[in-house]
Amino acid sequence: MGNFEQGCGDAREQEIKGLLQANRDLQQELEAHRLSEAQLARELVQAELALRVIPSAALSLDLHGRITSWNNKAERVTGYSREEVLGHSCEIFALGPCAQECETFIDDQGNALIGKVCQIKTRDGKVRSVSKNTDLLKDPDGTVTGAVVTFTDITEQLEVELQLRTERDKFRGILSALDQGMHILNRDYVIEYQNEILRRTFGDKIGEKCYEVYKQRDKPCEVCRMHAAIERNEIQRTEEIMSDRRHYEQSYVPFADVDGQTKALILLRDVTEEKMYRAETMRAGQLASIGELAAGVAHEINNPINGIINYAQVLLDDSSQVSMEDEASSPMQREMLGRIIKEGERIAYIVRNLLFFARQREEEAEVVAIEAIIHDSLSLIKHQLQKDGVTIKTDISPDLPSIRVHPQQLQQVFLNLLSNARYALNQRYPGRDPGKKVEIRCQAVENQGRHLVRTQITDYGPGISPELLTRIFEPFFSSKKPGEGTGLGLSISAGLVRDFQGQLRVESEPGSHTTMTVDLPAYAE
Repeated sequence: MGNFEQGCGDAREQEIKGLLQANRDLQQELEAHRLSEAQLARELVQAELALRVIPSAALSLDLHGRITSWNNKAERVTGYSREEVLGHSCEIFALGPCAQECETFIDDQGNALIGKVCQIKTRDGKVRSVSKNTDLLKDPDGTVTGAVVTFTDITEQLEVELQLRTERDKFRGILSALDQGMHILNRDYVIEYQNEILRRTFGDKIGEKCYEVYKQRDKPCEVCRMHAAIERNEIQRTEEIMSDRRHYEQSYVPFADVDGQTKALILLRDVTEEKMYRAETMRAGQLASIGELAAGVAHEINNPINGIINYAQVLLDDSSQVSMEDEASSPMQREMLGRIIKEGERIAYIVRNLLFFARQREEEAEVVAIEAIIHDSLSLIKHQLQKDGVTIKTDISPDLPSIRVHPQQLQQVFLNLLSNARYALNQRYPGRDPGKKVEIRCQAVENQGRHLVRTQITDYGPGISPELLTRIFEPFFSSKKPGEGTGLGLSISAGLVRDFQGQLRVESEPGSHTTMTVDLPAYAE
């Protein structure tokens, strides 16, 4: 009995000890839980404080879109106090009803929204633009329980961006309307900007080197005006020929961009036509001087040659009265005198044409026969053609309509075309050759209801390559060797023909021939 009682006492003691230990464990767990709750409370307070003071507007939502927290910045941006919004739907500051599925929690790809730009309505009814980010709230099991939303007022930023875009578009419009090319280069010769004129002329070359694009070089120019402008901090000006073979007046203006990098803004003004007009004016002045000299020389020649012709005619008349003993020599004398008269008359004819060509007249256009102008033009250059062994073949239709032109100017066109034909033939045939010939054909044609007088001058020289053919009428472009041509003849001729309401065209087959066609409107009374 005693052993039983002792056993029961031991069991009770163990039970009591177990209960005491369980109590201690429970007390420890309660204390740990109390500490954890306190820590959590402190963290919640800290999180709430952090949420209130962050520079972005912030709020939290439950799954029904009800606002559960609202920071100070959100109050300032929207005008709504915390008390006014807590527990209410976020639609309180939306512009309109929300979609069925709240975009705060999901986008089209099932991701949280980042950088969503939208508009909200403030308490006083104003509309503000905001950039919105979301972060989903989840429980330990990963179930979404709500969301935290932050948003930044970007209304002023968007307005500034709009103003910048407006100013940029206005600036681009001004640059596009300029009749000058403009580009920006950095110190490494890289093109950073081109306006529309340069893009049309050279193509979009942004990012490429200026010397490659405009000069077709593989290294920078020996004298770089762009670097000179930057180093000296002063505007540099120059005139250059670009890869399109046109003349450009350039101004290099140094400047610093927003990052402080020094660059150059270059303005290009196409002065090709201006140079052509200046050269044409100078050439006209030279022709006027030559004309005055030629007129003086022609007058000096005209008087003695008329005397020679008259004296020869007197001798020819007297030769019919020679005595019988001189009869044997009379035919020879008469033949020689006849040749003197004939050659004298030819000289007199050339002198008259020279005087006509040398005169600078400001008269109105005349109604003339084109065959007469062709004939007069040939008389001035025929000797040079024959001296070079060039055969001239003409095919002029009878009864051609009249044309209304400045005879002297049209003669200048024909002389230029014949001179070019002579040059081409001499290039292909340095000496005499049966193929060394010029053909002149003139006929009446009709084209698109217009009655025209068409003159075609064909030479059988080396022809013109297709790549040169497209540029043949460009001012200052010449296919001749340096020093043998100004590059103005055909451009001036084309301009003169246009002034007559006509057209100058070229057709060529390399190694075969070149045909220049002058179409002029027939004169209708």
